[in-house]
Amino acid sequence: MAPLRIAIAGFRHAHILDLYRRVSNDPRLELVALCEENFAASLLPVNGIAATHTSFESLLREVDCDVIALGDSYGRRGAQAIRALTAGKHVLADKPLCTRSEEWDAIRALATRDGPRIGMMLDLRDLGNMIALRESVLRGRIGSVQSVVLAGLHPLLYGTRPAWYFEPGMQGARSATSLPTSWTSCHG
Repeated sequence: MAPLRIAIAGFRHAHILDLYRRVSNDPRLELVALCEENFAASLLPVNGIAATHTSFESLLREVDCDVIALGDSYGRRGAQAIRALTAGKHVLADKPLCTRSEEWDAIRALATRDGPRIGMMLDLRDLGNMIALRESVLRGRIGSVQSVVLAGLHPLLYGTRPAWYFEPGMQGARSATSLPTSWTSCHG
């Protein structure tokens, strides 16, 4: 069986680096392109990775791939997913997949049973503590489980997070610039 051909678009969050390593080390997968439109703002320079494309549109036109993995800024992923699905490509996205409800509606309409699909990078399941939790539940070590809630809240960490985190529209309906000053100074 031919390897699954994967292109990665956007290196703005560390989760995409995990996918890059996994794809690079799995013989069932072939990494066919890396796209980053803003090299200086990406994680590529510090990780010694070279982009093959500097335009998402050129990636769509020029690269023969099965899947496009999205790791760009949060506010850009929805439009990229729509473009990739429209081009007939499956999409694998870091979370969040999109930040606007109208993008979600379009993505849902494009990802059909017989057409391109959406997958989410839920890489925490590979962490040791999550594997141990799963084994404990399956073996009944903690009794009958009624509910499980896992949270991985990320503070905004102003001054340490990439600048795009604080650009209007990059975090969803409310951006860091629309948060009350007391919230950003207290939690940032």
